[in-house]
Amino acid sequence: MKTYNREIRDRADLRFERTFNNLNFELLKQVVGEDNIIDLIMKPNNIVLEDEARGNFDDSEWAEMNEDEREEAISDHYFENEHYPMWNTVFEAKDNFTSEKIINDIDGLYNLGIGVIAPTGNTNACLFIAGCGYDFYDAHWIPLFERWGWIDTKKIERVEREKEALAELGICKETKLDLMDLARDKKQNIKRHAEGLLKALGL
Repeated sequence: MKTYNREIRDRADLRFERTFNNLNFELLKQVVGEDNIIDLIMKPNNIVLEDEARGNFDDSEWAEMNEDEREEAISDHYFENEHYPMWNTVFEAKDNFTSEKIINDIDGLYNLGIGVIAPTGNTNACLFIAGCGYDFYDAHWIPLFERWGWIDTKKIERVEREKEALAELGICKETKLDLMDLARDKKQNIKRHAEGLLKALGL
């Protein structure tokens, strides 16, 4: 799992706060009914699950299975991976735009280890994590925001490296801007002198 720098984490935290409400899972179950919550947990495309399930078998074993046996293997794999909220908190989209984005990206979210609960009459789509004991930002939220194009981690990391390099040289942001202004002025002076010389020579 990649560990992200403080600037990326701060931006992801701000984005998370703007995008999701924390919703008590027990209250959600009471609203929709304990028996209905399972039906609201959305499964990814069978192709995604089949690719994972096949990893539990040799190629020859998989080839010998009939369609029903493969479906059972896929179903077993899905439920064995505990695709169910482990925490008593799920994360509800704050608006319809994000809710629709979630529903349209169930496979991608699943591949990031994020589960989806379908919208109800009282809630937008919700996300959940079926895991614990690690950093959710590094593992799930930052990769999600990067997938959706909301955070450009490579650009942020590049800017941070540039800041560190300038700091090592004792150049602050203001000094950098001053140097850029000087370079721009020098370029303009050279251009002006060149134009004057060409004019004087009649060229």
